[in-house]
Amino acid sequence: MWWLLAIPFVGILGAAAAATKQRRDAAATGAASGAAASTAGANAGPGGTAQPAPGATTSQGQPTAGAQAQAGQLSQADMMNLVTVALASQNPTRMREAANQIRAQYPLQAQTLDAAALATEQAIAAAGGQQPGSTPATPATPSPAGTMTAAEVATLLGAALGSGNAQTMRDAAAKLRAAGYPAQATILETAAAAVPAQPAQPTPAQPATPPPATPAAGAMTTNDAMTLFNAAMTSGNVQTMKDASMRLRAAGFVAQANILDAAIAAASAAQPATPPPAPPTPAAPTMSAADAATLLGAAMGSGNPQTMRDAAAKLRAAGYAAQATILETAAAAVPVAPAAPPAPPPVTPAAPPANASGKATAAALTVKLKTAKKGTASEPKTDVAAFQIAERLPRTDGSYGSETALAIADRYGIVPAKPFYWGKKGGDYSTLVADKNQYKAHLLNLATSDPARADEWRSAAAV
Repeated sequence: MWWLLAIPFVGILGAAAAATKQRRDAAATGAASGAAASTAGANAGPGGTAQPAPGATTSQGQPTAGAQAQAGQLSQADMMNLVTVALASQNPTRMREAANQIRAQYPLQAQTLDAAALATEQAIAAAGGQQPGSTPATPATPSPAGTMTAAEVATLLGAALGSGNAQTMRDAAAKLRAAGYPAQATILETAAAAVPAQPAQPTPAQPATPPPATPAAGAMTTNDAMTLFNAAMTSGNVQTMKDASMRLRAAGFVAQANILDAAIAAASAAQPATPPPAPPTPAAPTMSAADAATLLGAAMGSGNPQTMRDAAAKLRAAGYAAQATILETAAAAVPVAPAAPPAPPPVTPAAPPANASGKATAAALTVKLKTAKKGTASEPKTDVAAFQIAERLPRTDGSYGSETALAIADRYGIVPAKPFYWGKKGGDYSTLVADKNQYKAHLLNLATSDPARADEWRSAAAV
């Protein structure tokens, strides 16, 4: 589970930790005035880190990271600083605010902050509502240094995750728990449990990982590096991971290269000395790598352990054992919600009444919807409402959402037009994200059971 979620997280923390150290060293050599200290204290966030107001300027008259983010001109170094401050605060609201500021320029890093905010909230719920970094009800044994700042917590967490070593993660988790950071300790313990067991052998001492070098002009961008890293990890192929590791290291993305090297070592140790026989050809219907990646992402995004297990079973049956293991590990790590009602299953339309012309009506409506535009005179709301009434659907307001689209697909076997409305407007779902994820998974299942039109179903699922 954590390899996938921590991919961009580790790279950002490594660079962010270096940036934080440089700022701390610079601050130690300067003369801190009383007025500057007062201003920093006034702007301190929940994590104790000073935050300039959005749109403010520095003492040299330059725009701050917040102002640059609003203007869409945030540099990579300032982005890393903004992410470091948000992660160090251990405040989910702060993380999401920072994610929204950088999303337009750095979508992968914004997704990392979203995932970190969700993980922090889940850890808080599992710990009984205690905020990370706050003093536990029972006094914990202080860390060897006596105190640990939020920046030091972020640095230790990033270094432990980046090591890829289970024992290193457990040692760091013990230090964080003793210092009063149970949520971060739980993250490390869960990640350590997911690391494959290695054959007993002496582990050579490794030098400290240097901060990622700034890529030269024309080198690989951060987004390209994340894309290459994800593709290599998902492939499960040792040679593909080796090639990606060499390219990432040459471009200055050392942390990601180190994680790939650890995965290569684990995969090599698990392989026999002689080449294994060619795997048997999966029985029809098969699943392409693109479909496997889509199903994996939809299951991970759902946050529902049962959805993850169901998707894992399908992936394992199709020959994607590594992806199935990731989902099974993620499902096991999801904390049990205290006395929360189960999430409602996707709405299954009731059996339609006897209607000989129903398929013809559904086909004609689909043609109109594929050429219409939402919110214009071409949107056939009257026709949609008539279909919803005839099919006895729960909603009959003429809004073409996922509920109506799935009725067309399930009852008449017609590939539907992409819905115009999502979430509460288009179906009985709590959020837009859950609605889309369930719709994608449903159409991918139809693609698996209908090989002749698999491409059409997959195209309709790309919403």
